[in-house]
Amino acid sequence: MIRRNVLRSFVMVAALTALAGCGGSPLIGRWSRTQGAGTLQQKLTVSFNADGTVGATIAGMGDCSGALDISGARWTATAAQVTTTGTTQCSGSITCMAMGVSQTVDCTSANSQPTGMPENFSISGNTLTLGGTMYTRE
Repeated sequence: MIRRNVLRSFVMVAALTALAGCGGSPLIGRWSRTQGAGTLQQKLTVSFNADGTVGATIAGMGDCSGALDISGARWTATAAQVTTTGTTQCSGSITCMAMGVSQTVDCTSANSQPTGMPENFSISGNTLTLGGTMYTRE
């Protein structure tokens, strides 16, 4: 009887671990969306990895060039919420030309972003809605 309970508990923990950032979560993969307006756009790609790490890349498009790469965080998930932990690290910059003026965004505002706040999410087909924002699976 004890062995059966231990085995049952082990199976439950394994299932919860899979859902919480390991191999079985539907969040695992790359999700992207385009943000900005007109020719001043960026492509935001978020990668939820099976090893529990999460990263993001913001790449310039149109009149914007360069990219910001954000890494260093970890993620866990329940059936409807994802939480990131850790301290983010950022590298790179994006430069945009607007009305003849060049403006550069660097990692000053992206370093040490707060983590630990759970975000609601849902997945329908190839669409992830995360904190009210829609992403498409790549």
